[in-house]
Amino acid sequence: MSSDLGETPLANETTGAYVPPTPVMFELIIARAVRAAVRALPDVSDLSAGLFAEVATYGLGERVDGVAVSHTTGALAVEVHVVATYSDALVLPELADRVRDAVREAVASLAAGPMQRIDVAIDDLRTGGERGR
Repeated sequence: MSSDLGETPLANETTGAYVPPTPVMFELIIARAVRAAVRALPDVSDLSAGLFAEVATYGLGERVDGVAVSHTTGALAVEVHVVATYSDALVLPELADRVRDAVREAVASLAAGPMQRIDVAIDDLRTGGERGR
C-alpha cells in the first residue's frame, strides 16, 4: 500500500500474495493517518516527540513521532503530542477538542475499531511565523 501515509507492504515479496497487516503494521498505519490529520489542522504547527518521555509508534525500521497507538481491552488508545501555533485567538482546550475530532475521523476512515480514549498534550507554542513539518 503506498499513499501519503507511507509505505506498508501488504504483499509477500516472493509470491505477491496478500499478507494481512500485523498489529504493529496496523498501528503504524493508524499513527500515520493520525499524524496527517492532526498536522492538517490550522492551529497545529507540528507534532512533538514528547517533553519528558519519548512519544512514538514504532515499527520495523520506522517510527511516527508524536503519536502513540496502543490496543487496550479490545479498543484503541491514542496519545498525540502537538506544538500549537500561537495567536491571540488560540484557546488550548478548543484546540485539544479539534485534535480529538481529527483523530476520531482518521481512525474511523480506516475502520480501525472502537476508541477507548484519545489523550492530547500540547507540548509547546510557536509564533505564527514558525512552522514545523
